[in-house]
Amino acid sequence: MLSATILVEDSINVPVALEAIGISPTNNKMGIYSQKGKELATIKHYNKNHTVELRFSGNLRLEEYEIIHNAIITLASATSGKIDDTNSLLGYLGNAEPAYIVTNWVKWTLFLNEAKYKTLEGQKVKLLDVNNEELASGILVDYQYEIINDTFSITECTLITTFGERKYTGDKLKIEPTDRW
Repeated sequence: MLSATILVEDSINVPVALEAIGISPTNNKMGIYSQKGKELATIKHYNKNHTVELRFSGNLRLEEYEIIHNAIITLASATSGKIDDTNSLLGYLGNAEPAYIVTNWVKWTLFLNEAKYKTLEGQKVKLLDVNNEELASGILVDYQYEIINDTFSITECTLITTFGERKYTGDKLKIEPTDRW
């Protein structure tokens, strides 16, 4: 089990901050939920030592870690808190530098996404918009991305389709592999 702790300066704002991320206190234990009710993390607020602790699995998908990362940032910001993420090692960067749920987060997600999409070049993929609606499918030629609010976001994609080479642009495009030819 991984964890991150926030040393809060303003404990009064903790319930408000929790509500801001969609959590209602229940017996001093709260849960952050993802699709289909899957619990991503448990949160405990310790008034005596002015901390909020988030515990989460080390076996989540990147999108689920992203939800936890954003919750930690939101809680720390709302409570003027200081984050200790030393118990949340997620992996290592290409230069062997450790990456945690907050520390080196942007570098880590960039590293993972670049590797993921590099392996998809030359493969049959489908391109989805922000609403998961399929825009096109074809052979992935190239893609462009931006880092927006600490989030990797594909903004342009070039595919070879049945109609020839096509370039697609948009916000938060998704590229997924497909086994259809």
